[in-house]
Amino acid sequence: MRGIARTAAASLVMLLIGLSGAKAQFTPPDFSMMLATNQELAAGACLAGRCGSPARPSRDAKAAHTGMIVGRPVSPGAALDYAPDPAVHRQVVADLVARVTAKNPDGGRELQAAFAKYDYGRLYDGIAAPYGLSGNDAGKAMAAYLVLGWLIANGQQEVPGGRATTLAVRAQVAGALAENGAGARGQRAELGEELKLQFVVAHAGWLSSMRARSGQPYADRIARQFEQIYGIDLRHTTLGTHGFQPRA
Repeated sequence: MRGIARTAAASLVMLLIGLSGAKAQFTPPDFSMMLATNQELAAGACLAGRCGSPARPSRDAKAAHTGMIVGRPVSPGAALDYAPDPAVHRQVVADLVARVTAKNPDGGRELQAAFAKYDYGRLYDGIAAPYGLSGNDAGKAMAAYLVLGWLIANGQQEVPGGRATTLAVRAQVAGALAENGAGARGQRAELGEELKLQFVVAHAGWLSSMRARSGQPYADRIARQFEQIYGIDLRHTTLGTHGFQPRA
């Protein structure tokens, strides 16, 4: 499971890099914009932080777990909280930087500098808190990441149903992970931190793409990413207070 999460995070960063043969160009994730909008987000603004602007394979075990969320009844799930571990926090960043550096040294340096300046955990909490998804909980981190992916893929700025919806998704996630043994205590910190990192990278890429007026291509790539790695077709899935449901 740890390897799959690392691969997904690295793939998302590659969306920002825009590889084109040997002449790869790196677009720095817009962490500064995320940080600047956290106060607005905490006051109940939209998840994107840009409410005034419209935004436009073989299955692995983790993909199977995540794909099982769609259509799952919303019911209380098992506890998925974990104690913060600075070593895990550092390791997930180091792993991601190393993967990017192997393909794009300049991109790796840019990414390392960004994460040296900004704490991804604080960025995550600043965005997720109004939706009840902050803190050290693997189920909340996965729910936040899935909801963000849905918003990006479907060109939406606000979560339909707000906090009630995000908590419903968290309940769906918890049930799926518990049933499949993916929420074991020893795995929670790694899973939770890697999903927080994925969330921050995807969110930063979203803001950057909107600023560059390339929101639709980014949305298309995110939609493909979720379908290929997590087994969810976000554009044929509805999101509401009953969580993720198949589109009729």
